Amino acid sequence: MTPHRSLAIVAALAAVVGLAWLGGACSSTTGLPPATLANVVDTVTLYALRGTPINTPSAYSVQTRSSVHIEQTVALDFAFDYDSVLGPAFFTTGALRLGTGSGLQPASAAFDAVTSAPTTGYITDRPTAIAPGSVLLAASRPLTCVYGTTVSLYAKLRVLTVDSTAKRVAFAILVNQNMRRRALAGQLDQLNAERNEAAKADARLMKEQGELSTAVRDARRKLGERSAALEAELKGVEEALGQKLLYVPNLPLPDVPDGDESHNRVVRTWGEPAPRGGKPHWEIGETLGMLDLARGAKLSGSGFPVFMGVGSKLARALINFMLDLHTREHGYVEVEPPFLVRRDSMIGTGQLPKFEEDAYKTTPDDLFLVPTAEVPVTNLHRDEILDGPTLPLSYTAYTPCFRREAGAAGKDTRGLLRVHQFDKVELVRFCRPADSPAEHERLTGHAEQVLQRLELPYRVVLMAMEELGFAAAKKYDLEVWAPGVAQWLEVSSSSTFTDFQARRANIRCRAAPGAKPEFVHTLNASGVALPRTIAALLETHQQADGSVIIPRALVPYLGTERIAPSRGP
Repeated sequence: MTPHRSLAIVAALAAVVGLAWLGGACSSTTGLPPATLANVVDTVTLYALRGTPINTPSAYSVQTRSSVHIEQTVALDFAFDYDSVLGPAFFTTGALRLGTGSGLQPASAAFDAVTSAPTTGYITDRPTAIAPGSVLLAASRPLTCVYGTTVSLYAKLRVLTVDSTAKRVAFAILVNQNMRRRALAGQLDQLNAERNEAAKADARLMKEQGELSTAVRDARRKLGERSAALEAELKGVEEALGQKLLYVPNLPLPDVPDGDESHNRVVRTWGEPAPRGGKPHWEIGETLGMLDLARGAKLSGSGFPVFMGVGSKLARALINFMLDLHTREHGYVEVEPPFLVRRDSMIGTGQLPKFEEDAYKTTPDDLFLVPTAEVPVTNLHRDEILDGPTLPLSYTAYTPCFRREAGAAGKDTRGLLRVHQFDKVELVRFCRPADSPAEHERLTGHAEQVLQRLELPYRVVLMAMEELGFAAAKKYDLEVWAPGVAQWLEVSSSSTFTDFQARRANIRCRAAPGAKPEFVHTLNASGVALPRTIAALLETHQQADGSVIIPRALVPYLGTERIAPSRGP
């Protein structure tokens, strides 16, 4: 398992399990369980206390998960500097003579293998030597609770680089903040118990004396104020934790291959790929007067193609053909959703908050242009409890799709291989968890039918773990062969998300009347995307005379069996 992905899995599991069982509370200073390390990995850079500009951060606060300037605050847990004997080192508050409290200790396991932190054994009064690859455990300064007791937060960190010339260190750190949540919850529970007992005592006093004294009323008022303050603080911590959990990816299913793209596995193929060669699709499209990339760039910039004449008609024919196939033969319900969605919808399907920079959005409305019909169609049932016997539900929808793909600059920029606006027919299914594996295979087969009817040789690839993306638990890519560019082009991703999207969007089902609701499983696939499909269609079916033969299934929609060269506008 790769370090990056395995770390995400550890974080995801710890986030779920830690919230459920971590029991340390501020009302007790003994018996605290090991702090489960959860939440999000931060990368931090610190500069040495001495010999660096005063405006560069030199210390770190575990509680706030941030680097700080020691010249401005002593609210820190360790700082970076050079020791005359040890060389580069981290200094706790005790080592800096700021009072004992925070601590560090070397870890006995690799960074990814550390899932809990001890509550004892920390070095508090002297520096700890570091080097690239060093793995340490950190305990924060004690946090004082309302009742005067204390707890600490825990973290694990791995030193990435030490630059002795710049006097700089970079490290990755994972901070457990669940302890703070449990501490506040424990305080609030105890305070509420006190209020209940006080209410009983007040009832007796009223019965015996007919009224409450001024001192008792003041005490009850202060008790209420303390309770309100704790509730507000707990709400803030839970909201912050909830935001962090939105960055935790889905867990891959056991049959997903480990590793990077070199571990992708072809599970089946269809058709005989044509020999490499022939014109690329952009030359064919321009010759046939159906594609105008230059004018598209003039209108909107690169990645916004213009289809003209028969090209525009071909796009419309493909959309109608696919919608008819999925509704008439595969049993999908057609949906025409909005092309703009609210932030909640993008969060529900997993595009936000992690990939906000890849989305087009409007201001001040904070609406997002859909990157795929998956977003509005899946969110049709957000915050709903579905009737279990009606499952599976299956929807298909055509939408234009809009993607900035900020990190993909320079990749496959010729022709239709990578664009910012494109048409796509989407397939979305909702099912019971037990039916999810079979539904995924069925869904993939529906997308394959499109390519078979278009007479395009393709392969089905089971994607390895690093290629899953953020939300999928298992994914097949359908790749068509394009002989003109000599590439396999992905035209559909068929994914099962298990209950990942359902939890984010709160989509549940009830197996029977009165039964406890359970989260559904969501699945979707492109059925299929147009740009690369058109590219493969033109390159696969091009003829020596410059014409393109139209697949038989598409002829009724396009109204011709062949697209022949003609003069463009």
